[in-house]
Amino acid sequence: IVRNEEEEALRRAVLALPEPLQYVVTAHYWAGVSVADIAAHESVTTVAIRKRLAKALDQIETALRKERS
Repeated sequence: IVRNEEEEALRRAVLALPEPLQYVVTAHYWAGVSVADIAAHESVTTVAIRKRLAKALDQIETALRKERS
């Protein structure tokens, strides 16, 4: 039950992200698309994608902390 609740909280946190951040998280972590491939698809550098991923993970972490408190 706890694991399902944690997975659901993570899913809600990802879905609450702005679309560009949501896209990079779902593509990279859930679909296994490489940073280079996402960058090519988005016509940006790999550095830009890594920054988006970092920003998204920070926002997810913040959302999960809020939900736990």
